[in-house]
Amino acid sequence: MENRILHFILAGFLLLGLLDLQAAPLSEEVDFSNESIQITGVVKDNSGEPLIGVSIKNEANNTGTVTDLDGNFALSVKKGDVLSFTYIGYLTKKITITNQRTLNVVMGEDAQKLDEVVVIGYGTAKKSDLTGAVESIKADKLTQGNATNAIQMLQGRVPGLYINTHNQDPGSTNTTLLRGVGSLSGNSEPLVVVDGLPLSDMSILNTISPNDIEQIDVLKDASATAIYGSRGANGVIIITTKSGNVGNVTVDYGAKLSIEKVGRTVDMMNSEEYIRFYYDLAHDKDFSYGYPEGYEGNFYPYPLEAIGTVADTDWQKELTKTTPLSQEHNLSVSGGNDVLKYRVSGSYYDGSSIVGPYNYKRFNVDSKLSYRKGKVAFMVNLAYTKENTDKNKNSYQNAIHFAPTCGKFDETGALSKFPVASVSWYENPFLNEWDTENFSEANTTRLGGNISYEFLPGFKIEGRAGFERRFYEEYFYQEKRYTRDKGSIAHSNNMNMNFDLLLTYAKTFGKNNINAMGVINYQNFRNRGNDMSGEGFSSPQIKYYQMNNILEKNNREISSFWNEKALSSYLVRVNYSHDDRYLITANFRMDGATQFAPKNKWGYFPSIAAAWRIDQEEFYHCDFFNNMKLKLGYGLAGNANIPTGRSQALLAYTPVYTGGITENGVTWNGGYFPNPDLKWEGVRTANLGFELGSQYFWMEVNGYYKKSFDLLMDRSKPVETGYSKITLNKGELVNYGVEARIDGYFNFLGNDLRWTPSITVSYNRNEITKFDNDMVWTAEVWGTGKRNALMGYAGCNREGYPVGALFGYQYLGVWQENEREAAAKYGAKPGEPKFLDHATSDGSGKKTANGGDGKIDDADRIYLGSSYPEIMGTFNNTITYKDWSLSFMFDGVFNKKAVNYNRLALIDPTPVEYGNLSREALYRWTPDFTDTNIPSLTSPVDSKLAISTFCIEDASFIRLREVTLSWQHNFASTFFLKKIRVYLTGNNLATFTKYKGLNPDIWGVDNSWNLAPITRSYVMGINLTF
Repeated sequence: MENRILHFILAGFLLLGLLDLQAAPLSEEVDFSNESIQITGVVKDNSGEPLIGVSIKNEANNTGTVTDLDGNFALSVKKGDVLSFTYIGYLTKKITITNQRTLNVVMGEDAQKLDEVVVIGYGTAKKSDLTGAVESIKADKLTQGNATNAIQMLQGRVPGLYINTHNQDPGSTNTTLLRGVGSLSGNSEPLVVVDGLPLSDMSILNTISPNDIEQIDVLKDASATAIYGSRGANGVIIITTKSGNVGNVTVDYGAKLSIEKVGRTVDMMNSEEYIRFYYDLAHDKDFSYGYPEGYEGNFYPYPLEAIGTVADTDWQKELTKTTPLSQEHNLSVSGGNDVLKYRVSGSYYDGSSIVGPYNYKRFNVDSKLSYRKGKVAFMVNLAYTKENTDKNKNSYQNAIHFAPTCGKFDETGALSKFPVASVSWYENPFLNEWDTENFSEANTTRLGGNISYEFLPGFKIEGRAGFERRFYEEYFYQEKRYTRDKGSIAHSNNMNMNFDLLLTYAKTFGKNNINAMGVINYQNFRNRGNDMSGEGFSSPQIKYYQMNNILEKNNREISSFWNEKALSSYLVRVNYSHDDRYLITANFRMDGATQFAPKNKWGYFPSIAAAWRIDQEEFYHCDFFNNMKLKLGYGLAGNANIPTGRSQALLAYTPVYTGGITENGVTWNGGYFPNPDLKWEGVRTANLGFELGSQYFWMEVNGYYKKSFDLLMDRSKPVETGYSKITLNKGELVNYGVEARIDGYFNFLGNDLRWTPSITVSYNRNEITKFDNDMVWTAEVWGTGKRNALMGYAGCNREGYPVGALFGYQYLGVWQENEREAAAKYGAKPGEPKFLDHATSDGSGKKTANGGDGKIDDADRIYLGSSYPEIMGTFNNTITYKDWSLSFMFDGVFNKKAVNYNRLALIDPTPVEYGNLSREALYRWTPDFTDTNIPSLTSPVDSKLAISTFCIEDASFIRLREVTLSWQHNFASTFFLKKIRVYLTGNNLATFTKYKGLNPDIWGVDNSWNLAPITRSYVMGINLTF
């Protein structure tokens, strides 16, 4: 695998050679004259407007001038001199003097924004000076639409970033991966840093209003992420919130309203189909599952005469017919001068789920004050967020399964029930809304600040502090349904403190620039809480108010927890550049973490990266491509995201029962055997990047190879040890791939019409190269574990395969009547599922279809694909004409599989007990209907529900993620309203996929109907600036 690094390097230099051949001039005039000449000219932009104050420098002798009010200039030069034209916001242009006496210079806008400031962790850098793989997205380029947190705003904007959107409930968190899965047991999500404070949990992102975000920077390769050491293994997302600006007081107000509609449903039987299906089932003498007796001495609740006399309810439509309305309002006041800047903002969000009555409310207040005068500067930021969530949610699973013959209410006005009592597992989908309370409240405070002092020329010392505290409480109560009512209370208090002391040095000498930094860092996490739950309250009115009023103490559970861990770090970074052509960045960080035993507490994480700005070389003469850069980086990062108590034993409370009396006892934690040799997970990453830009487009390509080693894995311990597991450093896996971004900038009709397309593509493969166990199943589909060889688990981790590899049988359809004899060899009959019998493996793990061993068992499972996508891409377009703008974005994932277990469960009545089924079940095999691949009802359960190619489906998709039409107008400075923007946005408007489930954007097994189905949202918004 390491040879791929060499391949990336060779490919980069080959591409560079080809481009140099194109850029080299075919001929060159040589003039040995030293005579000075006077040259005049004019500088204009693409629309023909003169540019005032353009800086013109003769690089031969450092003389220069600037353009006047009409864009004119005059300068004394010699033949062969090179004039450099620079202007803020425009691309630098260089012209070599030959025989010209006048110059007409046209400067293009710097669409690439090479002077744009990028946050790289503990500092900033110009985009042109980057040596690592970093993506920077400004607020105006982030996905606005219906996004409720920062991660959702990045959807489709960053190559290699996969954001799972299966759960679309407001306030929910999105699982996020950057450049693949980095760990087998730990957290593979990137570290998130907000205004210098590394967050303790991804859910904290919900406390930040998208309106308060100025820019988001994503660090990908280890040469960039190693600055965060043990927390940078999976990449780093840096969020910078807005600050005040120099100028008069500015007031911004924004509001948006959105509605949602269900985008996809399951095609279920109607009332007549349901009655006929179960009538046929009741009269099938070969089918028996022990249902209680009902109509006609069997287990059927409705006669055929009931058709047309009972309800015909589409429960999916009934449950989602109320259109949820979400609203968001934000108000900010900002201003300042060269010394003091300020910004204060407040926002309110109120959103509901398509499956009610779930509701999420958030109130934010954010303030930032910055001061800079002379050698002293400081900043302070204070933010507070309150979140209220009505977590009670009607059951979409029940909406799929509950009998369509029932209406929402019965004749008494109560919610309807299934006519045969205590038979169906499934209840009225609206039951939770009537008898359940489940709500939570979270209060989060975030305080940060820094102060710096330049005590010597080039030397600056800076202190930073960050504090985050989150109080969370949740309450639950459900009225008596079968045996007892039940309730619970949960409280938690999380605290995150971070302290940095920085010393920086910056110096320019001649053509050399050096910027060095040393940092001492300390971060502390504390998490404590308690919860109580019980059944059988003395009165329904008591609920969770008094948990001690549970009638039987044995039905009450009380627990508490207290976790604390700390991280101490020392780091050094040096940036060096020569003549803006050769750039080097070197990092070294050492981290000490309390989760590890003393001999392994410290981890060491170096990195180095270099870049070559080819366009700055004297031999480079290609005016079209004004930016060309080659980057190469290598680094080591780590992952210490493991619970406490794995390297050393913990004390725990254990109740001791003696003579019927419960006594307190303190024992060693009987869960994990302490492993003093436990050490950091490590990640080595090599990155080769190439940038190419012009006035019309920007392209960046990065190839990477990432090897994760010493991965943490749990192994079982013998019961006589008193422990059940031990955590070991045993696994290894690799991720390798290529990412590309191409941005275009095209102007028409002067500057009135502009088209800015953007394409991103990423390819990632991962493979477990070392695994201590033969295989570990990861995706359970039956709910209680592996039932037998044909049912149970689908995904596993196994050496030589991707993480979460999906295994199953090859489904060949159903046995036909003319195959009765062949089916009998496998104990099957016509109408039952038919699977491919593979030859016994020769030990290599690979199967062949030649022969077979005469039985279908676990050995016949084969690898059928990965639940993680290999290819992702986006196509973004913005078309602007004067004050109008239209933008749309397609995104897609490819080479991704998912287990649509719901498809299995909805064609067979065995596990659902009177539950409704999909219309696919109507096309089941019968002696009179054989042209089908749906098994007969009499097929054995273990074969009908086997995980195979019947339900492992291609979950690739292309989605029209967002379309926005907006109108924006700037008013004259004398008018009280400075700017207005009105927009309409549609999200998730269309999805193209072969996947038959509710939402292809899932991982592993689709067995979670209680999430809201995929929705289309329509947003109307307005932004005003005063």
